[in-house]
Amino acid sequence: MYITRYIEGLLGCDLLNKINADIAFVSAHGFTLSEVLTDFNIYEVELKKQMLKRSKKTIALLDSSKLENLSTACFCKSSEIDTIITNKFEDNLIEIYSNYGINVIVS
Repeated sequence: MYITRYIEGLLGCDLLNKINADIAFVSAHGFTLSEVLTDFNIYEVELKKQMLKRSKKTIALLDSSKLENLSTACFCKSSEIDTIITNKFEDNLIEIYSNYGINVIVS
């Protein structure tokens, strides 16, 4: 028997419609300035979209392998991202993202 520990689909969207969040921390399988945050699971994409609508601030948690890569579906525009937290990556990308208005934290 396989047990999952997450909620998706209509039930997940219904639950998210009932909360307000100050900050949403989201992961993604890809990020570019043109396509922004993308993921491969369309059910998760819909939940992430819903969560971001209910949040005041968006922080993307992305390792450097996700940067400048795309996945199946977009769930967040660049203008909606406040901060990216990542590991070390190309300095010119840090400057490009910062100039676009995205705070970049490298840890």
